[in-house]
Amino acid sequence: MLHLLSAALPGSLAIASTLLLPLPTDGVTLKTDYEALQILRVERSTSFSLETVALELKVNGEPMDRPGGPGLGGATTTMKSVVLNDYKTTSEGIPTHIVRTFEELGGSIETADGEQDLPANPAQPEAGLKIDIQVDDEGEQAITVVEGDAPENEKFMKKQAMVLALDVLLPADAVEVDATWELDADAVRKALGQVMPARAPRPEGQGRRRRGDDRFPQDGPPQGRRGRSRGNAAIGQFLKEAEWVGEAKLTSLEIEHEGEMCALIEVKFEASGELPERQFGGGRARRERSASSPILPIALEGEAEVELKGKLYFSIEGKHPVAFELQGKLSASETTVRDRGERSMSMYQEQEGEISLTYAFGSEER
Repeated sequence: MLHLLSAALPGSLAIASTLLLPLPTDGVTLKTDYEALQILRVERSTSFSLETVALELKVNGEPMDRPGGPGLGGATTTMKSVVLNDYKTTSEGIPTHIVRTFEELGGSIETADGEQDLPANPAQPEAGLKIDIQVDDEGEQAITVVEGDAPENEKFMKKQAMVLALDVLLPADAVEVDATWELDADAVRKALGQVMPARAPRPEGQGRRRRGDDRFPQDGPPQGRRGRSRGNAAIGQFLKEAEWVGEAKLTSLEIEHEGEMCALIEVKFEASGELPERQFGGGRARRERSASSPILPIALEGEAEVELKGKLYFSIEGKHPVAFELQGKLSASETTVRDRGERSMSMYQEQEGEISLTYAFGSEER
């Protein structure tokens, strides 16, 4: 913006001179306006591809072939959800009454054997569930089921998120174009939500080994998949516990997206470090060992590194996120050792992965 400044020049004749000077600015505030929102549709999609690119087995220090083949391969996990938030009331800019409908929930995993739907998790809501969430003056939530059945999850029925996960990426104060701000580990975790590899559904008749007789079944992944599924679990835990560092930058206030004029915020998330320590066995075997001796670790060495970059489009007029696109890569390596008397077995594997997360938001009127 420009303004006019008149100056009197020396001499008997005063001449008005027009000087063009920029007006001072305090920047722009980017904050979701829940008081203006009525209904917001939130579509979330994730994709996680993880591939084993190197695998080496040794027994007593001597290389050996992996039973059932080389064991290399990968899987792609995809998840999608569509949630409808009907905002009824707010207090000091924060929603206090929401009717939330889970319109679509599901996922699949694709391997060399084909694509399979992920089994339903009884701790998670099913498509069609509608709940009423109200917050009292003390911040306590009262959640009731309007339609459908509540999941087998006490935490789900005690507390629900009242604000959008991506609000953590917005600047706390007014900012100008090219401004940057840091994002701590908690903010990155909230923005990512649940983005992790899943174990492939076990084919019928596979993955069950028996010791001694039929009274002592021992569940496990199918032959040739043991190392890979354990590695996936460690990577999933790493993504949840990693000390993330993040940065956001306002790069434009004039980006058109889906017909709306938006502010564009670019983000970068990074994490690196050791994979979490894991332990032998589980279930009955673990309980029996824990009574007499500590459970031995199986992951002696392991590390991972991940870098993600994304773009957040924020509606200038609507004052809410319009879309979020995030992509990146992950790499991990791990050495697993197991000693049984005079026999020592070790496995080294390297994995590479690609992560994608997208959000689409649609504002509606009642």
